[in-house]
Amino acid sequence: MKKRIGVVVGRFQVPHLALHPGYRALLAHVAHENEVVLVLLGEASQPNQRNPLSFRHRRAMFAEEYPAFRVLPLPDEPSDARWVRHLDTLVASVLLAEAPAIGRLYGGRAGFLDTYHRHDGQFATRFLPDLTSPAYCASDIRRRIGQEQRSSADIRTGLIQAWERGLGAVAQRSG
Repeated sequence: MKKRIGVVVGRFQVPHLALHPGYRALLAHVAHENEVVLVLLGEASQPNQRNPLSFRHRRAMFAEEYPAFRVLPLPDEPSDARWVRHLDTLVASVLLAEAPAIGRLYGGRAGFLDTYHRHDGQFATRFLPDLTSPAYCASDIRRRIGQEQRSSADIRTGLIQAWERGLGAVAQRSG
């Protein structure tokens, strides 16, 4: 029997997956239907307000919260067609390593799957609209976090690291 591999593609730009009920529901559903869960983390070429966390930070978050999941980067591409080809190549390589296996891509937002189908993605897909909600928006979660006045050693360390890497100066100029 072929091993079922569920593939989730997303950016997951939150400090804890538990903050986003839609993410939790999607990941739980995919884990329930498949023996293996592959998470492909979208990667912007440069950090920005919508993509503040690096792949390394988000991979660590998954290792803490979903240690059994496989997590790989999926860099942004100059065109949707190239992105879909890159996605298919990455999924195919994982399936080949797990052979015999079949893969299915899961999505909770129409945009991702619409783009995938429009550019002739080769794998089966499943749209799960009831598991995500417009009420749960990662941008809103990041905005709320940014407005909180909190302090801890971790926050202070992060601010120092951001300034040392030059990100603080960039954020101050754009703010």
